[in-house]
Amino acid sequence: MYNWPYLHDDIPVLTELPDGVQETKLSSFRMAFGNQKYYHYCSQCGGWLEGEPIQFREDTSGPLCGRKGEVVQCIRLGHEIAFLECVINEIL
Repeated sequence: MYNWPYLHDDIPVLTELPDGVQETKLSSFRMAFGNQKYYHYCSQCGGWLEGEPIQFREDTSGPLCGRKGEVVQCIRLGHEIAFLECVINEIL
């Protein structure tokens, strides 16, 4: 758990989506939209959270380790729910 100002541990965890909300199939994580609201699923929190997840770019790549891409975190406790790897084609 992180202590960042944009996390909201008071957001309730829903075990089921509300009526009228449909899940969108994404390859990396679960999102849903309906009734003018977004939801995302966090397995570590144990359910659906109202709101869009936190997304930011990360580049910790080095000669032997690290990663480069986009991190997706839940807005409740900051758990990483997906990592979208950036693929770079280098021309030699």
